[in-house]
Formats: sequence, C-alpha cells, structure tokens
Amino acid sequence: MITAWLLLFLLPLARALVGSGWGLHRPIEALPLLPLLALPVFLTLKRPNPDLFGGILLKVAGSGAGIVAVVFVRMRLLESMDFKIWQTGLLMAGLGLTSLWVAVGSCRDKEGPGDALWAGAWLLLGWLDPTLPFLGCGVTAFLRGNSWWPVLHDEEEGSTLSPFPVALLFGLALPKPCWDFGPEPGWSFALAAAGAGIALARALSALGRRLPGGALLTLLALLSVLYHPNAVIPWGAVLGLAAGWAMERTGRPARLGILSGGFLLGLALSFALHANAWIPGLRHLIWLGN
Repeated sequence: MITAWLLLFLLPLARALVGSGWGLHRPIEALPLLPLLALPVFLTLKRPNPDLFGGILLKVAGSGAGIVAVVFVRMRLLESMDFKIWQTGLLMAGLGLTSLWVAVGSCRDKEGPGDALWAGAWLLLGWLDPTLPFLGCGVTAFLRGNSWWPVLHDEEEGSTLSPFPVALLFGLALPKPCWDFGPEPGWSFALAAAGAGIALARALSALGRRLPGGALLTLLALLSVLYHPNAVIPWGAVLGLAAGWAMERTGRPARLGILSGGFLLGLALSFALHANAWIPGLRHLIWLGN
C-alpha cells in the first residue's frame, strides 16, 4: 500500500501540519512526527526478519489502523486540526505507525490501477472534510492487513529510474493546489485527478515504457511550475500520468523508504518555496499561474 501511504497519510499530514500552524513549541507537538522517525527503523527490522511484518502482527496492525482512523475522524470531523491537543497528536501517530507497519509488510506487492483510483476517491472526499483521506488510509491498512485487498503477483520489474528524484519531483508538484486553495476544498479535485492519472498510467504501462525516463522527469519538473488554479483537474491528471509512469520505472521491492524520503523532501521544499513567494522574482519562477 505504497500509494495509500504516500497519498493518504504523508500528503494529508503535511497539509494538516501547515494548515494548523504547527510548530515544535511543546513536546506534545512532536507526536505526529513519530511515524516519520520510525520509517527507517521499520525498514531495518524487515531485512533480518521478513516474518515480523506478516501473519498475525500484520492483521493486528491493519485492524489497529482502521480503529484509530475511525476514532480520529470521529473526533476531528468538521473541526480544525489542532496538534496542541495531545489526543490529536497521539491518534495521528497511532494511525501513521500502524499503517506504516502494513505498508512495509506489503511493499513487495505490485499495485494496480485500482490502488490509485481508491486513493484518488478518498482524496476527493477531502472536499467534504480534510480528515477523510486519513480515514481512507486506515481503511486501506485494515483491508490489506487482513488480506482482504486484491494483490497482484507477477515477475519483478527492472529499474530504469532512481526512485528518489521521481518522488522528490512528485512531492514538489503535487501539493501546489493545497498551498493555493488553503482551507478551501478546491485542492481535493486536483489531488483526485492525480490519483486517476496514476491509475491510467498503470493501465497503460506498456505505453509508458516507450517514453524516455528523462522526459518523464522533465515533465514532472515542468508541472511543478506550469500550474494554474483554473485548470487543476487537467493539471492533476497529467501530473498523475507522468508520476505513475515514472514510478513504474523505479522497480521494486523495498523502495518504500526511498520514495517516502524523496516525497517528504519534495513536500517540505514545495511549502518552503511558496511560503517565501514574497521574494522578488521567486513567485513567477515557482508558479507561472500566479
């Protein structure tokens, strides 16, 4: 559930932290960062003991993610995301850790178009309330952890692109509607279109393999600049298509850590650039539609 981890936890987490004015002013505000700190630990544990993330423990983690997500949404639905409240941070940490456990345990599974369409649908529900993508993350972990999620098994794909720059450029471009629309729900349509684009890319993977890897990276880089708020749906669809084809070329397994690290760095860099758009000339460089 790499797609769900990236699009239904890491991206909404970054948006929630920025939207709430989060800062490390109190120790309790560090709780949402625990899943990020645990990521390299989990990946290290998996190497010597693959069974640690399988069997009954995977079912427990998946069930725990589903329960925590329901409790979290029940608490924060139609409310502002306040990480100064310890319950919010604790539930976010719990959801992140349990869903990460399932993601690490399933990182060798190939994902099909349905995974991205599922994630895109939950992102679209963010139009109703921004907590709902987190519910989608918990539901996905619950289904995958209990082996109720369809898994594709086929031969290992070769790697022709490094996953880090792909994830970095994707993370740089994808949250632009979030910074643009702010608390308004328009960002959800762009993110849902990106999910649909990734699904289409996986359905047309044979076509994507004909494109040069450098062209896909260049397109991702251009889409981080060529954005306009009046064209968020076609922009998101093309971004998802390029990202889906590029991620198909990164190969598997064990790419979860590299993808997560690159994606997080891209999210952070994207916000840093837009937060400093007041610098003369910078706003036109990072956002030609502005």
